[in-house]
Amino acid sequence: MKKHKIMITNDDGIQSAGLRAAVMAAKEFGDVIVVAPVTQQTAMGRAYPRTENAGIIQKVDYAMKNVEAYAVNGSPGYCAAFGLMEIMETAPDLVISGINFGCNMGLALTCSGTLGAAFEASSEGVPVMAVSLETKAEDIMATSSESVGFGKATEATKLWIGRVLEEVYEKKNEAYRFLNINIPAGDIDVKGYRMTFVENQNYYVLRRPPERDWSKPYCLSFSIDVDEEKLHRGSDIQTVCQDRLISVTPITMDMTRNTLSRF
Repeated sequence: MKKHKIMITNDDGIQSAGLRAAVMAAKEFGDVIVVAPVTQQTAMGRAYPRTENAGIIQKVDYAMKNVEAYAVNGSPGYCAAFGLMEIMETAPDLVISGINFGCNMGLALTCSGTLGAAFEASSEGVPVMAVSLETKAEDIMATSSESVGFGKATEATKLWIGRVLEEVYEKKNEAYRFLNINIPAGDIDVKGYRMTFVENQNYYVLRRPPERDWSKPYCLSFSIDVDEEKLHRGSDIQTVCQDRLISVTPITMDMTRNTLSRF
C-alpha cells in the first residue's frame, strides 16, 4: 500500500479526544501531521480573526510515535491555511477535519469550524474529509472522551480514509475530493452508510435571549431540535437521526450552479 501524507485538523482544539481518534484512524495510511487550534474554536466557520496572537505556532509533543503536531493560535480556517502554506513543505494527499464533537448537518454547515477548515483545504486543491460524531448538545464544546465514545467513529473514519484515497488516487474519481461525513452515536454498523444531500432545515436551533442588558457580553445558546415530519428522505439529518446510518455528503464549492438553472 502506498504511503500517504495526511494532515489532520479540527475546531475543538489540539487536546480534543476526537482529534486523537482521527489520528489513530489515519496512522496506518502513512505520515500524519496534526495542525490544530490552541483553544476551542467551535462554530468559527472559515473566519480569519485578526487577534493579537494570530499566527503564533508551537510544535507540541503529541505523545504518539511518528506524529508531528503543531498548535496554532487561530481559527480552524487559519490552522488549515498555516498547515498547507507554511508548516508542510509539500501538499498532503488528504486533509481530515475532525472527528468533531457533534454532527455538522443541514443549514449549520457554513458556520461549522470543522467545515471551515475543510473549505480552506479544498480551496487549495487538496482532497478533504470533514468527520463529525453525533453527541448531545451539552457535549458540543467538550474535548475529552469521558461522555463521548469514539470507538465506532474511529473505525468508520478509517474505512473512509481508505476509500477516499483509493477513489481519488487510484480510480481518479473527483467526486470523492470533498466529503462531509456524519456518524450516529451508539453501537452502529460502521459499514452502513448512505450518500446524502444537505437537509434544508437547521440541526442546531438558536434560542431567543431573555431580557438582558445589551451593554453586557452574552453568547447565544442553542439546542438540537429537528422537525422529523419535515425531513426529506435521503438527507443528511434524516439519514443520521432516523435511519441511524452514516451520512456521506459530497460537498462542492460552487454555490450558484443549481440556482442559475432556475432563471
